Amino acid sequence: MRKFLGIILSLVILASCASVKKIDYQMPLQVSLVKQIKTNNTFRMLWFDYITEANQYQSIKNYTPSEKFIAHYSLVKEKKNVIVPLLLQIDKDFDYKQLDNLGASYSKTSDEIISVRFPVKYLPSLLQLKNVSYIEYQNNVELRLY
Repeated sequence: MRKFLGIILSLVILASCASVKKIDYQMPLQVSLVKQIKTNNTFRMLWFDYITEANQYQSIKNYTPSEKFIAHYSLVKEKKNVIVPLLLQIDKDFDYKQLDNLGASYSKTSDEIISVRFPVKYLPSLLQLKNVSYIEYQNNVELRLY
């Protein structure tokens, strides 16, 4: 009888562990990464932290990045803007006026790759640029002399 109860209890415990619970990760700011644009992991982390921090404000227009956020991602302050260094992979039909309208500066690395200095406050608009296939956050390279 004890063995039988032990087996039934084990099966119930295993069945409850195997059930999948849906976790709701929705946040007030409903801007998600676009499926058509691929990104690297560092940009995804930056994006998640940006959304988390920006949701503390009534409006995204009022958002200013915290010093912790700026330091963590080694962002650069220029005048009133905080700048995110990015690499974009673009199509041949990409219109550079899109970047000009958002206050971004850029330089061509190749026909398909451009290096962009993008203001943090316009980060959601970055995902709506046309003819962009890949976004990569540029990490600063740290030299270590041994």
